[in-house]
Amino acid sequence: MSQDPTWSFSAQIERFDVDVAWHFLAIPAEHVDAVREADDGRYVITVNDAVTWHCGLLPTGDGRWFVAVSKAKIKAAQTTFGGWVHVDLAVDKSKYGMPIPEDLQDMLDDDPEFLKRFDAMLPGKRRGMIHHIASAKTDATVAKRILKLMKELGLVWALMGWCLAAHAQTLGHERTTEYLPLLQERAVAVVANHTSMLGGPDGVHLVDTLLSLGVNVKHVFAPEHGFRGDAANGAHIEDGTDGATGLDIFSLHGANRKPQPSQLKGIDVVVFDIQDVGARFYTYVSTLVLVMEACAEAGVDVLVLDRPNPHGHHMAGPMLDPDFKSFVGWIPTPMIHGLTLGELANMAVAESWFPAPAGWKPSVVTCQGWDHGTDYNLPISPSPNLPTAASIDLYPSLCLFEPTDVSVGRGTTTPFELLGHPNCPWGSYRFTPVPTPGAAPHPKHENIPCSGQRLTGLAQSWRTRSENGLPGFTLAPLWTWADMWRTMHQRSLDGFIVSPSFFDKLAGTDEVRLALENQSPLDPLTETWAADHAAFFQRAEPHLLYPWNAPKPGR
Repeated sequence: MSQDPTWSFSAQIERFDVDVAWHFLAIPAEHVDAVREADDGRYVITVNDAVTWHCGLLPTGDGRWFVAVSKAKIKAAQTTFGGWVHVDLAVDKSKYGMPIPEDLQDMLDDDPEFLKRFDAMLPGKRRGMIHHIASAKTDATVAKRILKLMKELGLVWALMGWCLAAHAQTLGHERTTEYLPLLQERAVAVVANHTSMLGGPDGVHLVDTLLSLGVNVKHVFAPEHGFRGDAANGAHIEDGTDGATGLDIFSLHGANRKPQPSQLKGIDVVVFDIQDVGARFYTYVSTLVLVMEACAEAGVDVLVLDRPNPHGHHMAGPMLDPDFKSFVGWIPTPMIHGLTLGELANMAVAESWFPAPAGWKPSVVTCQGWDHGTDYNLPISPSPNLPTAASIDLYPSLCLFEPTDVSVGRGTTTPFELLGHPNCPWGSYRFTPVPTPGAAPHPKHENIPCSGQRLTGLAQSWRTRSENGLPGFTLAPLWTWADMWRTMHQRSLDGFIVSPSFFDKLAGTDEVRLALENQSPLDPLTETWAADHAAFFQRAEPHLLYPWNAPKPGR
């Protein structure tokens, strides 16, 4: 056997038969014995000095041995079926028979237990996983596949200290090394939902991760939509037990919107980790402030694991009038406030939005790689009726349709991308709302065909423009549909707003409804909000945790 087992030869691109699309290169007879004696495992093959890959040898059945060649490799070698090529063949000296992706190798080098379990895998399965990771087309997919491998090997706890390789944007809850020291030897409660996943939808839930890391998690608080995110909008959430962990679940969207003193007894710190969407009426921000208020009263610490705001590049809509404060309008901000939950948490204490003892304030683990002006696509749908980027973009603009007789598409696959009504005379888009468990059990105009419009294109234009910090918000569709309603109902708006009180709570004021009813122009109304936005931004600016790389509100 050669001291340096390497062979060079010419070979022809062949096929098994005309009905099988497999191509191969046969090892010349004079090299077969030496090649097979050198190593019975994997080889490195280079063709025409143009394409290199790792391979094994297979028998043809007629005494020859061959290397399979794909059409892509034939093309890369700048040849065709039947062509002759120059071949360099060498024994693969790599440990696993194929190269290890850099991100995976870094993890193996850093964690001896991960390496031990990886080496113990069956060789074929291990090679398959290496190939699966290496074939990922984006860094984000590489990171997710490594995370999946770690889960399969029972290494949930090994996520500690790993910032997902591909994430140009790293979320607060992914920075485990930053917050685990704050939780050690402490009794912990967690406010979380289905978005609280390390590694995206196929990752590991924060609560599962904390338990695996030995954190003393006592119980969980569930917001709107529930702990696992399977409850419909506004549905009453019951106390219960998490089937996966056995932990008690206390509802914050049922009889109580605020943790009770008994539920905080013996708790040292409450961890808050939920993805918000940046609108005042999206109730997770109300939950955050009420949780902080309860913890301040009980002398319990709060730790906010921060996340980017998909509407974090602008402020829009009316300010909250205190007379219209409700669970869908709890904080005195513009309708679209532009801040992250971490920033709002700090501002809430500084602005005395609730009473807190002197010196009490939350801890915030910030995101990395994001600023106000950087686009952000949510990796997990924040709630059942916001399943797409377009729906999230459009949600602040369309939410005021909820107390009207116009459907926003609940009960379809594209909620908050549609506007429609059974009697709309001009809409070209057709849809029928149907009962949808977990999202819209009884949608508006259930099982009745509606006509209207799909606004996905508008959302896409906003997403493009948001790179320049331009607002993605408008109340123009509300005014358009009000005008259409008057045309249909002899100049009357009667029946258009079916719940004026809820409309005002969502808007945080009655001025929008009154302007709509009085047929006041929209532009002068929105212009009056600019000064409010500028004043709010001035108060918020000292509490920003990320650079504001967008036009400053009100200017």
